[in-house]
Amino acid sequence: MFIKSKWSAITAYCIALLIILTVYGAIPFLSVPTLAQVVWASGFAESFVNAGWPSIKAFNFGLPDNAAIAFGLAGAFLQSTFIAIFGMHPADAYAMGAVLWLALSLWGAIRLCQFLGTSFALGSFLSLIYLTLPIVWRHDIFSMLSFGFALLPLYLYLAFRVIYDLPKTRLYSRYWLITVFKFIAVSLLSVFMDGYTFVMFFAACGLIWFVAFIREDVKRKLLVYQSLPVILLSALVSYLLYTLYVGTSEYSPSPMSFFRGWGVDLVMLLIPSQGVAWLWDALGISVPRSSNDFFGDASVWMTTFALPLIIVGVVGYCFARRNRYALPLLLVALIGFYFSLGPSLKVNSVRPVDENGKVLVQGQLMPPEAALIPTGNAIIYEHVPGFNSMRATYRWSGLMFTALWGLSVLFIISMSSTYTGYFISSIIIAFLIISNLPDIPNRLKQGINYHIAMHQMDTDFAPLADYLGKEARVFFAPPGNDFIVNYLAATGNYRAFNIGGDKNLEMARKAWPQPIKQMQLFNPGPYFVEELKIILLDDIADYVVIPYFDMLWGAHAWPPNRNEIITRKEKFSHVVDIFEKDSLFNVKNEKLYAIISLSPDANMQHIQSALREASRIYNCQPPKCLHWEAEHENIPMKVGKQVSNAVRSTGQSGFLVYGPYKTMNAGSYMLELRGMINSTNGRVITDVVGDKGQHTFARFEGVDGVNLGDETVLLNKKVVLDKAVSDLEVRVWVDELVDIELTGYSLIPIDDNENPSLL
Repeated sequence: MFIKSKWSAITAYCIALLIILTVYGAIPFLSVPTLAQVVWASGFAESFVNAGWPSIKAFNFGLPDNAAIAFGLAGAFLQSTFIAIFGMHPADAYAMGAVLWLALSLWGAIRLCQFLGTSFALGSFLSLIYLTLPIVWRHDIFSMLSFGFALLPLYLYLAFRVIYDLPKTRLYSRYWLITVFKFIAVSLLSVFMDGYTFVMFFAACGLIWFVAFIREDVKRKLLVYQSLPVILLSALVSYLLYTLYVGTSEYSPSPMSFFRGWGVDLVMLLIPSQGVAWLWDALGISVPRSSNDFFGDASVWMTTFALPLIIVGVVGYCFARRNRYALPLLLVALIGFYFSLGPSLKVNSVRPVDENGKVLVQGQLMPPEAALIPTGNAIIYEHVPGFNSMRATYRWSGLMFTALWGLSVLFIISMSSTYTGYFISSIIIAFLIISNLPDIPNRLKQGINYHIAMHQMDTDFAPLADYLGKEARVFFAPPGNDFIVNYLAATGNYRAFNIGGDKNLEMARKAWPQPIKQMQLFNPGPYFVEELKIILLDDIADYVVIPYFDMLWGAHAWPPNRNEIITRKEKFSHVVDIFEKDSLFNVKNEKLYAIISLSPDANMQHIQSALREASRIYNCQPPKCLHWEAEHENIPMKVGKQVSNAVRSTGQSGFLVYGPYKTMNAGSYMLELRGMINSTNGRVITDVVGDKGQHTFARFEGVDGVNLGDETVLLNKKVVLDKAVSDLEVRVWVDELVDIELTGYSLIPIDDNENPSLL
C-alpha cells in the first residue's frame, strides 16, 4: 500500500510538473519562455563563468567595476552552474534552471496543500491551479520575477510552519534547527530571486503572526520569543546581505504617477484581456486592451485577471471560516489586494480625451486627476523602505492570488468529504486549471523561435567578438538600457561599459569615466562625435561600436527588421564618415554595426593634438562657449528645412536660423560658421545679437569660404560681447536667391593677445 501510495504521489507530481513546464515554455534544448530576459540573465550567467566560476559578479559589462545583478542572482547563478559544469548553451542552461525552480515551486505548493490538509497527490493537482495562473507564467518576460511568484506558496508554507509549528517544538532540537534553517534559506532565496516577492513574503509573515498572536492560536510568549526573532533575524540578514552585494540600500525613487499607472484596475481583475488564456478568447469573453487606452504596460492587464479564483477563494473562506488558517489567508489576500491598487482606485480608468476624442494624457505614468479617488497607501509607498521600490504595484496581486488559492484549497478539502462533493471539487479544479491555460501550441512555437533567435545571435555576432578580441574594452554608443550587450559581451568575452537593466544602468553610471557618464542616453547628443573621439584618444576604451539596431528592443526580437537597420545606418552615416575621413582612426563598417578604433599608425603627438581639439569643442558650453551641430540639435528657423545633417535654405527670404537664446559671458570670441554653398548668388547676413534682438554685438555680410558642393568654414570672425547676455542669438539671414546648407557654428572664447591678426 505504501509503495502504491508513493508511486501515485510521484506520478501525480511528474504529471503536474510536465503541465507547468509546457505552459511555461521551458523545455531544455528546444525552447525558452521568453527572449529579452533570457538574453539579459544569460549575460550575467556566462560572465560569472568568465570571471572564474563560482562567481557572483559579472566581469564583462558595466565597466569599470564588476557588475552585481540587481535582481535574480539565485536564478543567474544556477544557470551559470549548468554552463560551467555541463558546458550548456546559455539558453539551455536557463531552461534547465527554470525546470528546477518550477519543480521546487511545485513541491512548495504541495507542501502548503498538505499543511492545510490534503494528500500529496491531490496537492499536486491543486497546485496547478496556482502555478498555471498568468501572474506566474506571463511574468516570464521579467525572468526571475516569475520564479518569485511561483515560489510564493513555498514562502507561505514556511511562514505557517515557523509561526504555528516552531513554538511547539523543543528549543534547539533537530526539528527546530531544520525548520529555522529552511526559513532562513528561503528568506535568502527570496531576496536574491526577486525583491517584490521578498517584501510580500515578510508582509504575509507579519499578518499571519499578528493573527496568531491576537487569537492566541499559539501561546503569545512562544510567538514573541521563538517565532518573531526568527522572522526578524531572517529579514534583517537577508536585507543586509543583499545591500552588501549590490552596493546600495535603495535606488532612485520613482514618482507616484508611476505607482499609480501600474496599479491594478478592478475591471482587469474581473474581465480577461484578449491574447492571454485560450478559453476566454474562444468564448469571446476576453476584451482587447492596449497602452493606447490604459496607463502602465501590458503586464498590468495581461496578468491580473482571476475572477474564477476570486469566486472560489471567497466561497472557500465562507465554507472554511472556522479553520484556523482561513482568517490569516483572507487577511493576506486583502493586504495583497489593497497594495495592488496602488495610490489611486482605478475602475476601467482609461486615458482622458477631449470632446474631439484626442487623448489628453500621453505616456505610461498616470496623473492623480485621471483616477477616481486615492486609496491612502501613497504614504507607505513613499516612505517605507522596500515598498518605495515596488513601483509596479499591480504585482501585489500575486500575493492576493496565492492566499485566495490557499482558501480555494480549504474549500476543496471541505467539499471532498462526500462522493458528490469530491465530483464537484474535481470539476472546479479542472475548470480553474483550464481557464488559466494559454494557447499552448502557439506558446511552444514562440519558445522554439526564441531558442533559435539566441543561436542566431551567436552566429551574427561571432565576427564582432573575433575582431574585438578577448578582454578588449568596448563602448557601444550611444548608451542606454542595453540588454543585448550583456549577452554579446559575455559570450564574446570582451569587456563593455554598457549594461542592461534600469537598476544596473543606474549603478554602473556612478562609476563610469566622465566622458561616458555625461553622454546623453539612448540618442546621440550635440557633442556625440567629440565624445567618441575623447573616449578613444584618451584611452578610455579600445573600441567604439555603433550598432545599427536597438540594443534594448533587439534583445526582444532578433534578427532586427531590415528597415530598422537601414534607418539607423543612415542616422549614423555622418558620424561614421567623419571617422572614416580621419587618418587617426580605423573604421570597420558592417551590416549590423560600425567599429571605430585608433589607427595603429597614429603617433602620440597627433593623438594629443586631436584630443585637445575634441576636448575644446566638447567643453564648449554656455555661458563660456557656444556650439551647435545641425545633425544633433534642433534650432529655430524661419525659411530653412532640416536635411540629414544640415539646415538648408528653401528659396525664401528670411532668417535661415536664429536662437538659441543662451546665457553667455562678456568677452572676445571666434565665430565659426560651417556649411556648404550650392550657389554663389544672393546675400547672406550673419549677426550676433542679444536683449531680444535689440543689441547687436556683430554683423557680417557674405561668407568667407566658398567651396561649391563641399562642407567648409563659411565664416571665421572675431566677435566681442561687451557685456554678459542672457539670450544670445546667432542669426543667419538669406534672400530668395541663396542656396546654402548650414551644418553648425561655434562661438569659442579667445585671448586677444594670442590672435593679433583678428583685432
